[in-house]
Amino acid sequence: HIDTSDVNGKTFLPFFIQEMFSKIYYRQKPEGRKEHRLGIKVTGMKEYVDDKDLTDMTEVLYQKVNLYENTIRLLDLDFTSPLSSTSAISFYNFYIRDTTGTINGVPVTKMTFYPRNDQNIAFKGDLYITRGDSSTLALVKAELGVTRNINVNFVQDLFLNQEFMQLENGKWVRKQDQVVMDFALRKKGSGFYGTRTASYEGYVLHQPRPDSLYTGTEKIVEVDNVYNKDEAFWQNARHVPLSKKEQGIYQMIDTIQGMPSFRRTMNILGLVFTGYKAFGPVDIGPIANFYSFNPVEGNRVKLGGETNLKFHPKISIGGYGAYGFKDKEEKYAGYLTYSFRDDFKMNPKHYLRAFYQKDVNLVGQILLLNSPDNFFLSFQRGARDRMLMNRKAQLEYFIETKSHLSTQLTYTHTRIQPIGTTLLQYTDAEMQPQLIDGFTTSELALQLRFAPNEQYIQGRTYRSQIYNKHPIFTLKMALGMKDVLGGDYSYKSVSLNIVKRFYLSYLGVSRVDFEAGNVWGEGIPYFLLNLPKANQSFSYRTNSFNMMNYQEFVSDHYALFMLEHNFNGFILNKIPLLRKLKLREAVTFKTIYGGLSNRNNPDENPSFIQFQNDENGNRLNYTLEDTPYIETGFGIGNIFKVMRIDALWRLTQLDNPDVPTTFGMKGFGLRFRFKMEF
Repeated sequence: HIDTSDVNGKTFLPFFIQEMFSKIYYRQKPEGRKEHRLGIKVTGMKEYVDDKDLTDMTEVLYQKVNLYENTIRLLDLDFTSPLSSTSAISFYNFYIRDTTGTINGVPVTKMTFYPRNDQNIAFKGDLYITRGDSSTLALVKAELGVTRNINVNFVQDLFLNQEFMQLENGKWVRKQDQVVMDFALRKKGSGFYGTRTASYEGYVLHQPRPDSLYTGTEKIVEVDNVYNKDEAFWQNARHVPLSKKEQGIYQMIDTIQGMPSFRRTMNILGLVFTGYKAFGPVDIGPIANFYSFNPVEGNRVKLGGETNLKFHPKISIGGYGAYGFKDKEEKYAGYLTYSFRDDFKMNPKHYLRAFYQKDVNLVGQILLLNSPDNFFLSFQRGARDRMLMNRKAQLEYFIETKSHLSTQLTYTHTRIQPIGTTLLQYTDAEMQPQLIDGFTTSELALQLRFAPNEQYIQGRTYRSQIYNKHPIFTLKMALGMKDVLGGDYSYKSVSLNIVKRFYLSYLGVSRVDFEAGNVWGEGIPYFLLNLPKANQSFSYRTNSFNMMNYQEFVSDHYALFMLEHNFNGFILNKIPLLRKLKLREAVTFKTIYGGLSNRNNPDENPSFIQFQNDENGNRLNYTLEDTPYIETGFGIGNIFKVMRIDALWRLTQLDNPDVPTTFGMKGFGLRFRFKMEF
């Protein structure tokens, strides 16, 4: 089954093939576009990767290319089009090479172009344009590649070819396009070779479709059983028959998955990327959580796992046990999930989950289940001895639609007790300090999330989002019920979060995060209010305040704004000497402003659970009425292709205790991040 590339002559072993048959509808005024996918066929790798995941991954790598647009998005990067009406002339040098050639009988002019800066994210290549007056010029063919010095990682070769044809009414339309990419960690090492070919036939013009065809936010509509079409369907749907090599891939994949060497390789890759090792119907992990340490528990050991599809397609059972050698406390958790779909990994999701946990957590830091005790998070700055012991019972119902509108209804019963240096203290009527050993919350919560045209990679029991240009809206509402199943407090809360990416062509990509919220109630313990997501680790986190201390600020009404812009080398590519390093620059700005009303402020009522002080008597909790919290930063990324270093400055509240200090500069810090990206 070894094949040879027609593009660069390299030999390769095909191990994956996907076919897709679609009808595309387009309306010019008002503009609308819908792709109806009638059939998708993917080589069978379901034991390792879901068919839908493979479809989404290939779409991100090989997105549809329209050279007439100003920007072409490939590999999650913006390439400036050589036909851009706004920047092509300033971005490229053009040369006329031939004025005598023809393509399919059409007289054409061959025009060669190169980027003015060979490290810019741009193409080089040839355009074949009809000869004639300016009113009849059209693109007949395009052959594009990239320079050897382009600031793109792991891509050894990239080729893009497009052909156009003229319809009977004189309109020029796409006939075929092909994208070829050669991926490798090193230029002379083994890698992956991928190609995507699209054929366009059956154009129908000037036959308006019903407006209902274009309703809804989803641009892609998949018919039922889109992945289960028979061979007769594909024989009729294919514009071009499969070659013998392509036909053999399906059979080869079925064979290779039974080979011990292949299964060992996939198990190792699974262990590296997920942290879990499969033992029949049970997966043990994650490995990074087996050991960690913190000031309260000391050395902590943990063993966890969960069932996989071999156990039961609709039922997932998981949990863990942990022990701290300093506090000598056992911790544990368990959950049972029942999926109303055919299996619990199937999307869109629809499930019912019961969960119970006894474990410690940092005050106000709600992290993923497997995150607080990750070994790498054991290394942090500042104090981490203010914790709570939570005994949490939760029942969750979740359902989402194909348009990515999800509804999550949750009831949570939590018994909260102080641990470490945390004190639950108030002042009685005789002005004497009193300690309480804990309290209980009984909360009903509703979350509505709308993520139009969302793409993601399905993990074990979670999904990793593939960010695109579409916004994500998340509305959360919660009701605390006093005297219901032992609840001690009555409150209401609501918050709205909006996240969106903005693609700014050669200037890079911006991520904007906005959130606002409010809590209604009286005498609510401060750590049940809004405590911003702080980060005391040395790893940079996009959606956290990296120069803020845990539980440093408290509010019952707030608004936050976060901006991160990646220039993708637009500036550093122009600096002599530095440009050879192919570094990429980023800037960040984060702020939150809010306040704490008198009805929840311990400073106004001594009978409320009071704010805490450190061992030196310094106050640890503050409000934001006077000044918003602000931090900003500048990052250098693509260091050794995998690392980014951010220099961060905290601009406000510098007189608070334990403000991060680096190199003697108060409010300054360095953070690191490891991430592989193109």
